[in-house]
Amino acid sequence: MAGLPASSVDQVPRIVVPHQTTDPVWSLKSWPVTLSIADREWEIPAASAADWLSVLMADPVDLDEVVRAMVIDGESLLFDESVGAELEELCLDVISMVSGRPWWQALRMISVATANWNVLGGEMLYRGIIPDQVSLSQWLDVLLLVTIRSMDPKDVTMFTLQLENPPVDVVDGEAAELEMSRDQFLSMGR
Repeated sequence: MAGLPASSVDQVPRIVVPHQTTDPVWSLKSWPVTLSIADREWEIPAASAADWLSVLMADPVDLDEVVRAMVIDGESLLFDESVGAELEELCLDVISMVSGRPWWQALRMISVATANWNVLGGEMLYRGIIPDQVSLSQWLDVLLLVTIRSMDPKDVTMFTLQLENPPVDVVDGEAAELEMSRDQFLSMGR
């Protein structure tokens, strides 16, 4: 760990953190997103992790609700007849963007946090990670560290494989439909 004083390196437990982050810019702060759909632009204002988590912690995640809650005039977008099936894929792309990692990894991490909130949520708050003060990507970066540090080391490899494995219906980065519930993902490790 270059840059840390020797005493700090000795105190940090050695863990392997999977390389998830696809765009660290989203970990710097919350940014607005502009969607171009059917010759019109729609805006998602810069939103905190709390804003995103309020809709992404649902089981199952309702992408229509993501549009309603996050897009300015989202209700109109949902009922715009010129918008086709591309909206679902675009929604997943936005989740990938604002989370700084593939959407399935973000949703799986959020499911893990929700199911284990009594430990992980408390630890995140204890560390000063306040969801309405950080971006979704920042929150997920810390969540990944906290989750791995709280696990038995022998379980980390399986957890990482389950977390990173793309859903069966994702082909070359194209998503068909979000099918895995929180319970299905959590049962994979049992």
